[in-house]
Amino acid sequence: RLNGQPGVALEIQPQSGADVVRSARLLRREIDTIRQRLPAGVQIAIARDYAVMIEEQVREVFRDMLFAAALVVAVVLCFLRNVRSTFIAALAIPSSVIASFSLFLLFGLTINTMTLMALALAIGLVIDDAIVVLESIYRRIEAGEAAIPAAVQGTREVELAVIATTLAVCGVFVPIVFMRSSMGLYFYEFGVAVTAAVCVSTLVALTLTPMLASRLLGPRTVHVQPALPFRLLERALDALEYGYRRLLTAAVRHRLITLGIAAAAVLGGCGIASTLPVNLMTREDLSEL
Repeated sequence: RLNGQPGVALEIQPQSGADVVRSARLLRREIDTIRQRLPAGVQIAIARDYAVMIEEQVREVFRDMLFAAALVVAVVLCFLRNVRSTFIAALAIPSSVIASFSLFLLFGLTINTMTLMALALAIGLVIDDAIVVLESIYRRIEAGEAAIPAAVQGTREVELAVIATTLAVCGVFVPIVFMRSSMGLYFYEFGVAVTAAVCVSTLVALTLTPMLASRLLGPRTVHVQPALPFRLLERALDALEYGYRRLLTAAVRHRLITLGIAAAAVLGGCGIASTLPVNLMTREDLSEL
């Protein structure tokens, strides 16, 4: 019975590895065709459709990715205080994320909530290398060097650091690929997606970023009086730097107190972690009653 009415239930299961959303769309199209041929008094109702939940989750993650990218660009603009420099660094986000889809095809991945969450996390990582390269180039142009030599030498100056940073990040996520437990299989696509995006971002930072910097930056664009909001922000950052310098000086001067606070924080965190509940997975909200 369905909603108190007599009926016949038919459950359709997709094959392993099949595209659930595409299959559901084809089924809905066929159901609409069948409805036109039904006799009077007979209805077809879809009681449960997991594809709707998947589509909604994918849309939510896409919105989160766009929001995260906007926040990252805003933060970069606040610290660089230069629109052209921010534009160059921000291009690393779509370049790395979109190019990583090619590696998805190579490794047999799909666009799902896990891979999209990985890309949302990678948004904050893929722009780091571009910022490091851009800052090196920007500093040389500020010192009076021409744009093209500054781009070449500035990139060479930090290329090993950029590669080392990428390898360090990959060293965190690559081992997930080789896990054979149930959680390892669940997070396999997550680890591959993050690693792919970060590796592509390194290529972008060492090629696209210096090329754009050599074309868009120069003495006239670097030595520009910042606008009033940026000047106010610079004063705030100077105050923050002054406070940090004082805190760092006090921490170095009172080493035993600093070590004691660090040890107390670690032990306190371990104590709190031992009291937290442990579950295999978080509870899902399927928007169903």
